[in-house]
Amino acid sequence: MRRDVENYIHSCDTCQRFKARTQKLAGKMISNVVHEPWYTIGIDITGPLPRIKRGNEYILVVVDYFTKWVELFPLQNTRSISIAQTLHDEVICRFGCPVRIISDNGSQFVSEIFEETLRLLQIEHRRTALYHPQTNLSERINNTLKTMIAGYVDKDRSNWDIKLPQLAFAMRTAIHDSTGESPAFLMFGREPRLPLDVLFGLNNRTSDRHVNNREVRNYRDRLISNLLPAFDFVRQNLEIAQQNQRSNYNQHRKDVHFKVGDLVMMATTVGNALSKWKAPKLEPRWIGPFQITKTYK
Repeated sequence: MRRDVENYIHSCDTCQRFKARTQKLAGKMISNVVHEPWYTIGIDITGPLPRIKRGNEYILVVVDYFTKWVELFPLQNTRSISIAQTLHDEVICRFGCPVRIISDNGSQFVSEIFEETLRLLQIEHRRTALYHPQTNLSERINNTLKTMIAGYVDKDRSNWDIKLPQLAFAMRTAIHDSTGESPAFLMFGREPRLPLDVLFGLNNRTSDRHVNNREVRNYRDRLISNLLPAFDFVRQNLEIAQQNQRSNYNQHRKDVHFKVGDLVMMATTVGNALSKWKAPKLEPRWIGPFQITKTYK
């Protein structure tokens, strides 16, 4: 009898549409596992920022999921052709084709031009879930970047675009919490000399004017001996960080699996925490039901 009463209450259409959920939210965290540099990258757009004389108003943010290396490109617009061209010329032609690109569902990232570019280069395109953009690592970079820009340009906002290389350099040389190394070291196998090193004469080495093949080979061997242990260390740190993130996140989540044909309700107030996509007052919290026609792994 009790189960029949519970099933009857749970099937109430009005309750499903208007009442707040008291149970754990559905969906546990799935981490993006990467094992080498520039295998998976995230891309996102920051802006609009104050438009300057050079016409720049936006920033294309590209981040490598393994090394956490950040690239920042000022843009005059967010047209798909501009983003695809910048991605090809400034990222792929320098670092090679990634296997996977993660972006949000912005119109510039789901356009035919952008999708065709990735298809020709055989790059897998993964898009974040709607109303959950923090899945994309570059989305998290944006929060840090906006704070850095605001503090660095201060009152002079007419040249924020020429400050981007300096801000990117600061991000690349900082030790990352997840990896335990700086992005610069994981990219080059050495820490770059900072302006403070030059100012105070740290790491001051006399360089030979002539570099022979043996020295090049020795440098290559040293580079490999530095990078391989560092990569193993980073993989372990990333796995530990991802496990901790999953454990904390999944404490408030439950595992739910859907199949084709299931009926589901869709939230209308998902973005309330972000002060976006708010439904009008007294409107239902959930709409539907909708039938699932396709599932993704």
